[in-house]
Amino acid sequence: MRRIEDNNYTRKCKHLGWEERIQIETLQREGLSTTLIGNRLQRSARTIRREINRGWVLHRTGKYTVEYRYSADRGQSVYEARMSAKTPRSIFQVDSQREFFERFISMNRSCIID
Repeated sequence: MRRIEDNNYTRKCKHLGWEERIQIETLQREGLSTTLIGNRLQRSARTIRREINRGWVLHRTGKYTVEYRYSADRGQSVYEARMSAKTPRSIFQVDSQREFFERFISMNRSCIID
């Protein structure tokens, strides 16, 4: 059986890395669309648009002029902040669930035995 290479292959369930954010910043400054950037990085255009929105900053280009542009630094810092906000379940939550189930099982055993 012959394997067919797909040019629209997208990497699913993988986070963008620092190098990819730098590439997005560089390619966007060159004027490429999100679709073309996505094709080059083998990512969905929607993923690129979300990343650009995440890293959008107001950049001062002169004394009186400013422009909005994507910053890989900003995108990475927002990503890291969101990932650090996700915490695993605390031991208290696990212990309280364990106690609940132990009590529930013991109550049901007593009902069956009596």
